[in-house]
Amino acid sequence: MLGVHRRALSSMTVGWLLACGSATPARAQAIPGPHAHAQDAAPAHAQDTAPSAAQPTAAAYPQGADDAAKATCREAYASAQLHRRRGELLASRGDLRTCGAEACPAFARVDCVQWLSEVEADIPTIVVEANADGNAVFEVAVKLDGEPVEARLDGRPIAVDPGLHGFTFDTAGRPTLEQRITVREGEKNRLLVANWVTPRSPTERPIPLGVYVTGAVALLGFADFAAAATLGNTVKTDLEVRQCAPFCSPADVAAMRTRYLVGDIGLAIGAVDLVASVVLFVTRPAVPSRARFDAPFDAARSGFFASGSVAGGIVGWRTAF
Repeated sequence: MLGVHRRALSSMTVGWLLACGSATPARAQAIPGPHAHAQDAAPAHAQDTAPSAAQPTAAAYPQGADDAAKATCREAYASAQLHRRRGELLASRGDLRTCGAEACPAFARVDCVQWLSEVEADIPTIVVEANADGNAVFEVAVKLDGEPVEARLDGRPIAVDPGLHGFTFDTAGRPTLEQRITVREGEKNRLLVANWVTPRSPTERPIPLGVYVTGAVALLGFADFAAAATLGNTVKTDLEVRQCAPFCSPADVAAMRTRYLVGDIGLAIGAVDLVASVVLFVTRPAVPSRARFDAPFDAARSGFFASGSVAGGIVGWRTAF
């Protein structure tokens, strides 16, 4: 029932505003009679100043309101509803603030104030943040649909109309970033992040020469250990077969011990170089990738070839770039 009364009041308000802005006050018509000619001959200013039964009195208007103010209120009242239906909530909010001012009629302000609270609840807002290589950036100029909205980020929300929007972000020393998002009606404080990442050149970790050298030395050390240990065991077995202990020849005993010593030294060298090779491989640094030669393949100069003589021959595949 309250809604019906409000709609009726709004209809009365619109009608009143339209009447005030466009209708010309009706003048009182003279009643035909003996004095009709005298009334017709009355001065024009006397007729204009005479109160009309159809013209509202000054008490019906807000105190101090003038025609321009009433026209502004009437236009804002109608425009606010039109913008709201189109989804142009920011424009509707501005109109509602106009028709909700004290200069407008009281029964128009009632609608405008209520609609203003509803529109403000429906207006979505965006909060912009920016990062450059993981560090927060504040000196960022933000454009919304090509129009500047922020010169510096301060964490405050940006009010936008619902729908599809394009954001542009600019900061010193960085390329311009663009993002397009769809904003829903009533969505508040949606986070939008502009993230600049410095492109890094490709790198590689080539195996250093030291890995190959130490690895080769380790293999030689282990090979020396195996060979020397085998020879030492051979001499030891021969002495055991002859059962000369403890009166074996000092030269034979020295030869056995020498072979075992050489094997132990090779084992130590192999172990040390193996550890060094692993360390060099694991800790090898990353360096910028080298440009790779990518030349076109010459099919005309490619194919099998064969050559031979009395001493022998060769068959192979030849190609050129």
